Amino acid sequence: MKKFRYILSIVALMVCAGVMPSACSDDNDEPEPTVCPEPEPEPVNRVVLVYMSANNNLGGYFDRNDLDEMKTAAKAGHFGDGRLLVFHHGLNAEETAVGQRLFEILPDGTEKTLAEYDGGLSSVSMERMGQVLDDAERLAPADSRGIMFWSHADGWLNTGFENPEEPEGAAPRGFGQDGSKKMSISALGRVLEGRYFDFIYFDCCYMASVEVMYELRESAGLFAASAAELPADGARYHEALRYLFAPELDLVSAVKASFDFYEKQNSSGCTLSVVRADALDRLAAVTAGIYDLRPAQPQKGTVQQFQNSGNNYFDFDDYMESLLVDHPGLYADWKDALGDAVLFQGATERINMVNRFPVLRHCGLTTHILFTDKDADKQGYSSLKWYRDVAYRLNR
Repeated sequence: MKKFRYILSIVALMVCAGVMPSACSDDNDEPEPTVCPEPEPEPVNRVVLVYMSANNNLGGYFDRNDLDEMKTAAKAGHFGDGRLLVFHHGLNAEETAVGQRLFEILPDGTEKTLAEYDGGLSSVSMERMGQVLDDAERLAPADSRGIMFWSHADGWLNTGFENPEEPEGAAPRGFGQDGSKKMSISALGRVLEGRYFDFIYFDCCYMASVEVMYELRESAGLFAASAAELPADGARYHEALRYLFAPELDLVSAVKASFDFYEKQNSSGCTLSVVRADALDRLAAVTAGIYDLRPAQPQKGTVQQFQNSGNNYFDFDDYMESLLVDHPGLYADWKDALGDAVLFQGATERINMVNRFPVLRHCGLTTHILFTDKDADKQGYSSLKWYRDVAYRLNR
């Protein structure tokens, strides 16, 4: 197929150059100029888009470091038959000549601008993100697609300013940060609806939540994310990209390249995991059956938590084991479903960043605990698909 498309491209160029023979020609006639459209871009094996919402305290340094790492990977030949696209909105970009733009990092490490966007929309608005995804698909066709979300994030917390269903004064929570604005996970789900990525890699904090991945499960084959805070240096792009562009996608090796670095560094700490989207429905069904039993909730402070305060991100396995202490058979069934979903999980012994705590349990997924009936209304939790399909059973 690629050979056929190549031949067609050559024929089109010959026509534009006027070198093809004509069945109806007159030597006395001046040839009419031929105006040819821009050739359609050739599909490649895989396109990876890095969506960098960096108009925050990560911008100006950490984003530039990661862009340099991407260029190092490009010059090392790690892209193979693939293309790396970056949408970038930097720190206070509205005050600079180049604000929000989509560009490609070429094999020689240089940048080629594909599209520029005005500053009328934030980079975490549904409309802007939709524009970027549409442009990436049109300008860089591929047999396989992956996306990396780069910014700050708050996991399932679901009251982002850029969710049009939320009131003006809603607290800024969810994915991404553009100044004071963030995107709720429900809004992100609506942008991704109808699209499919072979993987979604969250290079940001707290997104290894069963609530987040269940919300987005129909838009990806695999997820990579962190249960806790992620060090500001984030993914090790110069090492990880070779696995993301491999003919056979190897997301686990890409994630391990970053996790192994932080584990050896032994300073900030790190959690990372890889999850199969097609196993989440089974995990949800098994969990729903357990929640129907209305087991007694554990005491606060007894389940591994990945934040010092807030009661938001708890180790899913530690929580389920505490619920099923008197039902070892049910716990074994649930554990089997979890093992089917989580392909890789890694955690250092401690997290030493804004939050500081030992990591005694880490299964690769977190969940929210409904200690009281009112906890379902916290930060828009009851609007999530996981609550509507699974967790509501705890409040009936």
